[in-house]
Amino acid sequence: MHTQDNLPKVDDSDDNAGKGLTFEVLEDEVSDTGQVQRHKGIYLIPNAATCIAFLCGFFSIIQSSHGKFEHAIIAIFLAGFFDAMDGRLARKFNAQSAFGEQFDSLSDLVSFGVAPAFLIYCWALEPLGRMGIAATFIYAVCAALRLARFNVQVGSVDSRFFVGLPSPTAAATVASLAWVGIYYPNLAASLGHWLPYVVAGWVVLVGFLMVSNIKYISFKQLERRRVPFVLLLPFILLLSLLLNDIPIGMLVICVVYIAYGLLEVLVKPKAG
Repeated sequence: MHTQDNLPKVDDSDDNAGKGLTFEVLEDEVSDTGQVQRHKGIYLIPNAATCIAFLCGFFSIIQSSHGKFEHAIIAIFLAGFFDAMDGRLARKFNAQSAFGEQFDSLSDLVSFGVAPAFLIYCWALEPLGRMGIAATFIYAVCAALRLARFNVQVGSVDSRFFVGLPSPTAAATVASLAWVGIYYPNLAASLGHWLPYVVAGWVVLVGFLMVSNIKYISFKQLERRRVPFVLLLPFILLLSLLLNDIPIGMLVICVVYIAYGLLEVLVKPKAG
C-alpha cells in the first residue's frame, strides 16, 4: 500500500508564484535521479518559434476569409518551417519541456488543422454547402486526433517513423492542391462542377491518412547519418522540379511522400 511518504518530494516554495494575478508557469520535471523538480518560467527561443508558427496559421485564416488565398497558402508553408525549427532549437539548446510540447500541439492544430480546412473550404468547397462543411470538419478533427495520439505515444513508438501522415505534410498537401488550382485556373476549370467533389474527396482522404496506422519515415535519423551517394540524386530531381514550378513541385513531393507510405503497406505483407 502506497503512503504519502513514498511519493516524490516537491519543493513548494514557489507555490505563491502561481497564485493571484500573475503571468508565470510552474512546471514539474523528473530529474535523472528520480526527484521531482519544480521549474518556473519557459524556454524563450523554441517557444518563440512556436508562437511565430501560430501567428502564421492565424494569419492564413484571416487571409482566406478575405479571399487572398495565395497569401494564406504561403503562411501555411511558413508555419511548417517554423514548426520544424522549434523542435530543432529545443534539442540544440536542450530546452525541451512538457509546456513546449503542449504549446506546439495547439499551434499545429491551428496552423495545420484549422487553417488548411478553412482555406480549402473558402476556395472550393463552399458551393457544396453542408457537404463542404462536413469534408473540412473531418479533416480538422482528424488533425486534432492525430496530434492528440502523437502526444500520448511519444516515447513509445519508433522515432524513425510517424504513425499516420504528419499534420504539417497533410496541410502542405491540401494547401498545394489549392495553389495548383489558383496558379492554373484553366486546369481547375476543366473539372467543371466536379471540382468541389474532387477536392472534398482529397481532403477527406488526407484527413483519414493522418489518423491511420500507416508508418511514414520521419527523416530524423538522417540528420546525422551517412547515406549512399545515390540517394542524393532523387533529392536533386525533386528540387529541380520544385524550382521549375513551385505549386506543382510541392504537390508532387507531398503525393510522393503519401504514396511511399501506402506502397510500404501494400508491399511488406507480400514480402513476408
